[in-house]
Amino acid sequence: MDTVAPAAPYFLTENGQPWTPIGQNDAITWPDLAGLFQRRDLAAVEGHLAWLAAHGVTCLRLMLEYCQTDHRYLERPVGRFQPHVVRLGDDLFARCAKYGLRVLLMPFDTYWMGRRWRHHPY
Repeated sequence: MDTVAPAAPYFLTENGQPWTPIGQNDAITWPDLAGLFQRRDLAAVEGHLAWLAAHGVTCLRLMLEYCQTDHRYLERPVGRFQPHVVRLGDDLFARCAKYGLRVLLMPFDTYWMGRRWRHHPY
């Protein structure tokens, strides 16, 4: 578990190393991560994550569910996890770990959830 570093403006990792969140806002439907969907282009996604890490990004802000379209719901219907969305997350988190990128995971994209509520399984 990460903790706040004593008398310093950054955090400590679970190993006691200093860590500063330098963020990137991303989405699984945006061009740089879209290749995760159905594993269409994992190499491009990996290249994007490597580039971010090489340029000092330490943290991605992502939504667990991105309901701009009908194909990115985590559950559909409620209680039935969508294997392709679970696999997408597994693929993404493994690649983030490879490049030392931490994830600030938001449960839902409330903008799209609000706009498309009539389609949402909840």
